[in-house]
Amino acid sequence: MWHTKMKNASINTSKILISLFLYIFFSSNLISSDSTHVKTIQKKVDDIDKLVSTYKEIKYKNTCGVIDGSLKMYDANNKIVKVSDNGIGDGHLAASKWSHTFYYENEELIFSKKSLTYYNDRTEKTRTDETLEYFIANQLIIQIINGKTISLKKKESINANDYRYQLLLIKTKEELNRLNCPPERK
Repeated sequence: MWHTKMKNASINTSKILISLFLYIFFSSNLISSDSTHVKTIQKKVDDIDKLVSTYKEIKYKNTCGVIDGSLKMYDANNKIVKVSDNGIGDGHLAASKWSHTFYYENEELIFSKKSLTYYNDRTEKTRTDETLEYFIANQLIIQIINGKTISLKKKESINANDYRYQLLLIKTKEELNRLNCPPERK
């Protein structure tokens, strides 16, 4: 009987070790795969930055807290490949300062960098939050907030209704203001 218990314990230990090995193996492959994707996307971002030099700019302000904003749309081969939105807000309805840059390949978002600066009236201190997001086929694969990689519990998808895609359709200051400051926020 003692021999049977030891044999069963040995089998259970073996199952646990095999399961642990498989978990570590597949987890490291996923991490390695994500790392490869990030490097590939970062190379594409660098290439876009080298490629584009001309842009269409729309300066704006609105009643939703934007004091001074600038949207720049960079194109290559008649396709928008980069959009930057920078501005200063009132610190209440909008951040005190922001810088958003979005990169596209074949009209699909591949990378997003958002930096928001807030001023806290009570503590009299500013805080800046930076978010980097890497996408493949409209799926968020990696999110880094203030230098920390965030574990994604489920895949986040984006679609044509996402703000970052709506920016691609903007042609005038009025359209931009409707997007940034819809009537229900005024």
